[in-house]
Amino acid sequence: MVKKNLLKAKIIEKETNYAECSTALSVTTSSFYNKVNDRTDFKIKEVTLLSKFLKLTNEEIINIFLN
Repeated sequence: MVKKNLLKAKIIEKETNYAECSTALSVTTSSFYNKVNDRTDFKIKEVTLLSKFLKLTNEEIINIFLN
């Protein structure tokens, strides 16, 4: 389960939005929205791409996607 509040905060902090994040993952904006809201799961590749795009630390990745 994704901690959506932490992820949303990081997206805002990095001054980006769902459309840009979805482009980084090569998915539609609605697909990204569904992933953030736990309607569908992030794939490992998507977590990796999003983490690089948002420049997340290993600790942030663990807190957002694994805890």
